[in-house]
Parts: sequence; C-alpha cells; structure tokens
Amino acid sequence: MFSQIISLLALTGATTAASLHRRDSPASNVTVVSLEKTTNSTGGQGNVAIGGVLNPFGSIGAGCGINWNDGVAYGGGLQAGSDAFGLGGGFKITPTTLEVGTGIGLNPSNSSADVTFTGHTNGTFQLRFASSSPFACVPSNEEGSNVVVCTTY
Repeated sequence: MFSQIISLLALTGATTAASLHRRDSPASNVTVVSLEKTTNSTGGQGNVAIGGVLNPFGSIGAGCGINWNDGVAYGGGLQAGSDAFGLGGGFKITPTTLEVGTGIGLNPSNSSADVTFTGHTNGTFQLRFASSSPFACVPSNEEGSNVVVCTTY
C-alpha cells in the first residue's frame, strides 16, 4: 500500500507539471498554489504546493506535506514534476516501524520505478523495487556491506 502511495505521488508530480501550460516567456514564474494546515488535540496535517514555469525546466509543480496522529504515526512526503520527470517520496513512522519510499517517472519514455524500505524495531527490514521495465539484480559485497544493484534492460 505504501509503495502505491509513493507511486501516486510520483504520478501526481508528473501530472501536476503536465497540467501546467509551458510558457515561452524568458522569465521564470513560480507561485504558491496551495498552503493549508489543520490540527486537533491529537493530530494534524499541513501541505504546501507550488507551480509555474521555471527556466530552463519549463512547466513544474512541487509540493510537500506532513501529518501526525499522537501515539499512532507521523509522516510526510514530497512530490515534484516537470515536463520530463515526476518524483514522489515519503515516510511514515509508527512506534515499531519506519517506511520510506520513492517513485520516479520518466515521462518521455513512459517508464517508472519505485523503491520502498520498511524497517522494524526488532532489526528486520525489507527493500522492495518495482519497475515498469524488466530488470535484473546482482547481489555483491562492497567493503563489508551487502549490496544489490538492479538495472533495467
């Protein structure tokens, strides 16, 4: 589920940028398009987003947010996009777990990938990689650390 959220953030960044019309103006024009917060006695959330034209990238969109709920979890995320790329990332922390993920979209090739890390206070963890393109992973050991390198083909 978390990786789906990260993928959605990446697509949101790409969609946000794609929905903005490219201007051929030589000047950059980026403005805050959303700034919100809500809180109650046990939690809250806040976010900010920008959009516009940023030279030399063209149409861009970016945003970030955070949320918290006392004793349950807190987390946050960031998304950004341009005509060429979309990126989303975020984290969620509970009393016993940490989840961190990112999703990347390459708009010209219509390809994407996401990575999710889940760690637990008992010392176990999981690393998940998903891609719209076929890939192969090679495990190795570098300077005493276990490493895996995944490459699309």
